[in-house]
Amino acid sequence: MFIFLERQKRDLLYELIRSSFKLRYNDSILGFIWVILKPLLNFLVLYIIFSNFKADLGTGVDTFQIYLLTGIIFYGYFSESLLTGMNSLLGMAHIILKVKFPKELAVMSSQGLALINFLITFTILIIVSLFNNISPNLLSIVYLLYQIFLLSVFCYSLTIWFSVLTIRFRDLRNIFEILLQLGFYLSPIFYSVDFIPESYRGIYMLNPITIIMQSARTALISGNIINLKSSAILLLVSILMIVVGSRFFKKQVQKVTEYY
Repeated sequence: MFIFLERQKRDLLYELIRSSFKLRYNDSILGFIWVILKPLLNFLVLYIIFSNFKADLGTGVDTFQIYLLTGIIFYGYFSESLLTGMNSLLGMAHIILKVKFPKELAVMSSQGLALINFLITFTILIIVSLFNNISPNLLSIVYLLYQIFLLSVFCYSLTIWFSVLTIRFRDLRNIFEILLQLGFYLSPIFYSVDFIPESYRGIYMLNPITIIMQSARTALISGNIINLKSSAILLLVSILMIVVGSRFFKKQVQKVTEYY
């Protein structure tokens, strides 16, 4: 969605992302190191707890650390992207009420900031992967990048809707914080999809994050391409949600000043 913007809008979007990044970490002693520190601390806690059960969880004994770290980083990106996107219009209320500019850029800037944070942590995953027994190939690396793109599109397809709805229904953010905590344990982060009973697996695979996470992780660790059809369907649905959501956004965003 970023590449289709006019140059003037792209420049404004860049400035919004840059200023948001500086504001978030400017007064912090560790700065953007928190971007790396938070998922790593989460990884260490879960690794200590579940490393003794990795054979029972069906994640693969030799690659459990990569399996777990990939899940934490991908889900962390989804969670941050959704929550910051929902809060994007509220967070920029002081600008929106004073300056006339395309409001969708506020949502895009939140997505851009979340993507930057993800790419920083993703480099850590790549470095750790170099010291582990994994076997990706060129095709699977391309598919891994496609899954990152798919996750970004899916996140934006949600935030374009909920950023406007959150203005009117402020409790949505608190509700989604609870749902995302629940979703962390309902997604295959520290356990395999095979751990789910076969009778429930079809329902379980309806979770888009499960499709993306499983596909990306398999591509990175074993070099296999899975969920190709499901990923294509998810991309088409996400694009449709963006197209319809953009119209909904433009119609509803004109009324947001009534609810600030």
